[in-house]
Amino acid sequence: MTLHTTLRAAEEIGVNPRHAVLMRLKYLNAEIQELEGEIRYCEYLKRKNSKWLRQSGEVFGILYRQELEPLKSEQQSLLDFLNGKFRPKAGAEITDAMIERARNYPIAALIGQKPKGASQVVCCPFHTDKGPSASVKHNVLKCFAGCRPKKDGRKGWDPILYLMEKEGKSFREAVLALQ
Repeated sequence: MTLHTTLRAAEEIGVNPRHAVLMRLKYLNAEIQELEGEIRYCEYLKRKNSKWLRQSGEVFGILYRQELEPLKSEQQSLLDFLNGKFRPKAGAEITDAMIERARNYPIAALIGQKPKGASQVVCCPFHTDKGPSASVKHNVLKCFAGCRPKKDGRKGWDPILYLMEKEGKSFREAVLALQ
């Protein structure tokens, strides 16, 4: 979920936007605390004598950190809103900082899949897959199976392009949705 999504949902159901953001932040803080506890436990396992426990701690630590990253990013956006550093307005100008924040939004959170393995593979969301046929590297989704290169020669999607193509949003809508 993003700040823009939280604000839009608050508007739709008639809740004070600040209250909605505070409630989302409360939920996120609990999730973040739980994941950080799991990461601490993984660090503890990595210090054990058993090779299996050390490897388990390493693998699960990586997975928990991948889950934690988008939550911390969303938490920061919500805190920025509450502290008055960011105020989305319907007619507001899109700034370079907003575009950069949107491009840095974790694409794995958008596609709803956690990349697996060293090559960070996922099932491509743009065509029917039986197995993983896309990879996520440097926050860019690239399909290496059924998707053809675009007219501009690009072969992948950053978070903004993903929302534009998958959900039919304009550039402006996609940037605002990823705040």
